[in-house]
Amino acid sequence: MERVNKMQRPEEFDRRVMAYLPALKKLARKLANTNDERDELVQDTLAYVFGAWRNFRGDPSEPKNGMYNWLTLNMRSIAQGKRRVAANARKNMPIQDDTVLMGMSTPARQENITYANQVVRRLSHSRDGRMLVRIGGGELLRDVAAKRGIGGERVRQLTERARARLVKTTKVAA
Repeated sequence: MERVNKMQRPEEFDRRVMAYLPALKKLARKLANTNDERDELVQDTLAYVFGAWRNFRGDPSEPKNGMYNWLTLNMRSIAQGKRRVAANARKNMPIQDDTVLMGMSTPARQENITYANQVVRRLSHSRDGRMLVRIGGGELLRDVAAKRGIGGERVRQLTERARARLVKTTKVAA
């Protein structure tokens, strides 16, 4: 009778796990999006089950021992953990300070700034244009309407007319 060290993983366990490798790869195709993620999921699962072989409660030499269920349960658990980590990373992503963001952005072209100023100045010559500028600045229709003493629907109509006039003049200029 051969003595087996309880700390040493049986070779039969390794053979049975590797026999299920095609099934694990197939399941990984369902659980991960890219080929790299799939390969990583299979490798992480194998690393886990080889490290946690003592948790397997069946006899690896028997065909109906539940090994497939144990392997897929572990793979699904690992995949869920990866999704949770990714979701938390997106949710808790640190906010960059403005100086870093300003260094990454491209500077505005002077011609575009000048053109935008001209458009705002041109809109400011009419009542509906001034309302459109205020709404463009973030004010709500009801706030502009209250300041003007008119209804919100009338403000919407006037700003719509100013937009149409603006589109018409920018098409001619282009």
